[in-house]
Amino acid sequence: MSYLYKEFSIAEKSPPNLNNETFHVAGDTKMQYKRNRKRQPDTWYYRHKTVSYTTNSLGYRTDEFDCIDFDNSIVALGCSMTFGIGVDNAHTWVNHLEGYLGIPVINLGVPGTSVELATLLSANLRAVHRPRAIIWCWPPVDRYAEYRSPEQPCITDCVHHYDQWHHLLPKYKGYNYKTDWRAKNLIHMKKDRLLWSDTAYVETTFFEYEHLDYTSDERITNLKLLDRGRDLVHPGILSHNIAAKTIKSIVEKLL
Repeated sequence: MSYLYKEFSIAEKSPPNLNNETFHVAGDTKMQYKRNRKRQPDTWYYRHKTVSYTTNSLGYRTDEFDCIDFDNSIVALGCSMTFGIGVDNAHTWVNHLEGYLGIPVINLGVPGTSVELATLLSANLRAVHRPRAIIWCWPPVDRYAEYRSPEQPCITDCVHHYDQWHHLLPKYKGYNYKTDWRAKNLIHMKKDRLLWSDTAYVETTFFEYEHLDYTSDERITNLKLLDRGRDLVHPGILSHNIAAKTIKSIVEKLL
């Protein structure tokens, strides 16, 4: 079955074959940890606790695809908030959710990914599998995919100028300010909903999404950033745990 997954590699964003590695290139690096440690109090949890990252041969924080029964599993899609940058393997909301439901939950989170690339991954998945449920933890709606050339895969994602990081954009040569990346991503989201219209489908996000209907659709919920992981940017242990419980209450009604 390995040949079916040739388009799934995320080695540019997450190193493959990590085995309980202590740091990750997508934001939780050794250098960053040293800086954070200097600023944190003596009681800081991560001053004495380590974080372990384990990835498969494609770079995902899950088992080898050939060993996964996707059709009898739940698939979690999203960016680093799903992957779990900043927290241990055991502390991601994906891992907690699997324990709460007693059903395999496959972590297909890609650090730094955009809605555009994440929905491309979703379409590739749909071509070969029909999971029991799809759970989205959407990336920022203003983030977009940047390509080097048609021959090379996406190497990085940029952030739309509406976002708080707009001051960083001058370093991205060729950035097209005339393109409404938000509108394009919302179209990708609508297409993805249609793609999985026959499957239990849950939408969540840690980001601000004015276009998600949290009030009338029980399959959509906003997740709260209650604490931060070791990198001091991404959700921490409590946030992941509460997120898993919130998603569990929605998924149980759909299965």
